[in-house]
Amino acid sequence: MVPDGAGELGRFFDAMAKDRANLRIVIHRIVAVDDYVWAHVHFINLLNDDPQDHGVAGVDILKMDAQGKAIEHWDVLQEIGDRRNAANANDKF
Repeated sequence: MVPDGAGELGRFFDAMAKDRANLRIVIHRIVAVDDYVWAHVHFINLLNDDPQDHGVAGVDILKMDAQGKAIEHWDVLQEIGDRRNAANANDKF
């Protein structure tokens, strides 16, 4: 969804913030090992601007170079449903 580059990432989230008054990004944990970084994130209103949105759970995986620049990126996203309809009490966070 986002073109390469730090500037493009900033422009993407600037545009999202203008379009979605309810946008929130909650970082739950960041883990770094050697040249990899994982970020466990809760995106609220990433896909819509519904005040009742439960959000999207995400894990961003980055491979970093020696200067600390991300040179590879993968992510996994999963929409979070209404917990009242969940089959169990397990959470994404």
